[in-house]
Amino acid sequence: MAINVATEAVFTVDEKVKLQMLTEEVSKLRLRVEELEETLDILSNKELMSSIEVSEREIVENRLFSCSEALKELGVYFPVDVVEYDK
Repeated sequence: MAINVATEAVFTVDEKVKLQMLTEEVSKLRLRVEELEETLDILSNKELMSSIEVSEREIVENRLFSCSEALKELGVYFPVDVVEYDK
């Protein structure tokens, strides 16, 4: 005959508060680790890093399209004048 022993963990109010705080911190830490993994993926992708470097040079050299110019270049009709958004 097997004897089943049930145990119940009883937490104090203070322990419950600390446990909740720990749970929230673990969740934040998990998100931070995911962000770091994504950053490492980008940094390890030579093609993507090269593209980013080209874009950074174009920004420094002021070789950018305004929103209006980009839409015109793409042949996109936009019913609202987007010049005010080019700033």
